[in-house]
Amino acid sequence: MPGLILLVTFLATAAVSVVVAVVVGVAIDNLPRVHDLLSVMGFFGTLVVLLPVAWVMAVRFTEPKHPTAA
Repeated sequence: MPGLILLVTFLATAAVSVVVAVVVGVAIDNLPRVHDLLSVMGFFGTLVVLLPVAWVMAVRFTEPKHPTAA
C-alpha cells in the first residue's frame, strides 16, 4: 500500500510539473522574435528539471513520520 501512495503522489506532482513546463513553453513561444525551437527546448528543459524534483517531493511527502522497528 505505501508503494501505491508513493506512485499516486508522484503522478500528481508530475502532472503539476507538466503543467508548469507547458506554461513555460507557451510563455517563451509568445515572446516576439523567438524561434519555435526555443520554446520546445524550454518545455523539455523545464520538464527534465522538474520530473526528478517531483520524484524527490513525492518520496518526502510519503516517507513515514516515525521510524518503524524492523
